[in-house]
Amino acid sequence: MNSLEIADKKAQLIHRNMEILAKAKEEVRELSADEENEFKANEDEIQNLDEEQKELDKELEEKDCSEKDKEEQKSHTNKNIIDNKMKNSNYSLIEEIRNSVKTGEQIVLDRAYTVASEGEDLVQTDVFHVIEPLRAKLALVEAGAHFMSGLKGDVQLPIMTAGNVAWAGETADATDGAGSFSNVVLSPKRLTAYVEVSLQLLEQDTVGAEEAIRNDLIKNIAQKIESTVLSYNAGTATQPQGLAYNVAYTTVADYDDLCDFEAGLEENNVYGDMHYILSPKAKATLRSTIKGTNNTGMIMSQGEVDGVPAVSTSNVPSKYFYYGDFSNLFVGTWSDIILDVVRDSASLKKGCVTLVVNMYVDAKVVRPQAIAVGKVE
Repeated sequence: MNSLEIADKKAQLIHRNMEILAKAKEEVRELSADEENEFKANEDEIQNLDEEQKELDKELEEKDCSEKDKEEQKSHTNKNIIDNKMKNSNYSLIEEIRNSVKTGEQIVLDRAYTVASEGEDLVQTDVFHVIEPLRAKLALVEAGAHFMSGLKGDVQLPIMTAGNVAWAGETADATDGAGSFSNVVLSPKRLTAYVEVSLQLLEQDTVGAEEAIRNDLIKNIAQKIESTVLSYNAGTATQPQGLAYNVAYTTVADYDDLCDFEAGLEENNVYGDMHYILSPKAKATLRSTIKGTNNTGMIMSQGEVDGVPAVSTSNVPSKYFYYGDFSNLFVGTWSDIILDVVRDSASLKKGCVTLVVNMYVDAKVVRPQAIAVGKVE
């Protein structure tokens, strides 16, 4: 099981044990033998799941160390001489695109490429796992959103509500303080786009040409994911719901308004790693708005809004901004990026081939009250 499956299973077991205790309490009796056995078996399984999670965490830590070692080794191999077998293999992205033009085969962008540099015998080694540079392009991730890749099937994110505690008389019955459980489900939604690549570029076997194609692909995908998540769009079977959909926004005209806006999240008991994500227009307005009559400082200064880290992106609608704990936002991907190369008459007239991108993505907020929407005047 992965970490999400372990967390979901634990939540179910804990919930079941709470049900057993609640039933006995309601009937004012001790647990039956069967109930005691089930309760104990659930506790044992929870303990086993905790151990399994520790092992997963250990494996991930070892993997991270191993990847770091590989990166360090990679920096020393930029000018290794390749043998004739590697020279003649279809190892570069450009070469794969050329072959796809001829054969019509799809290209899957999650593999290691050895990229030819300028010169016959020298190469630059580069591992092209596209998810990493894609993640680096997202302002959402910089603000703390969780990015999960390699998902299989629908993914349930378990949520537990706060327990209920109440005062009672000396001999009065205690109220049920158990919280309830629910799930937010991530399901794959097809993201598609296209990029036109000139035939002349495909003839240029250089690191720069290869990098230009990669960057264009990653930029298009990252922009689409982020612009959708930061939009007003309603969620459908084919696209994720935007953070601002059906959410009342707060108009911020001065520093007092901003303080009240931030207090709203504190009243919701949101105290995580807070960030702002702003549109360029909202950023410009807050940079030119004084904090107060007795303070000449601006609301936004040195990359922070009122001391809170802030990131700006044109993917936020004009004048709007978001504030909150973005660790409550989960972005998941199910597949590697798949390219189909189209060489039709319209493209050829322009001296191009068209790369059609397909990927499966979803995004959900597990606690909507943790992210608020604001707008400058």
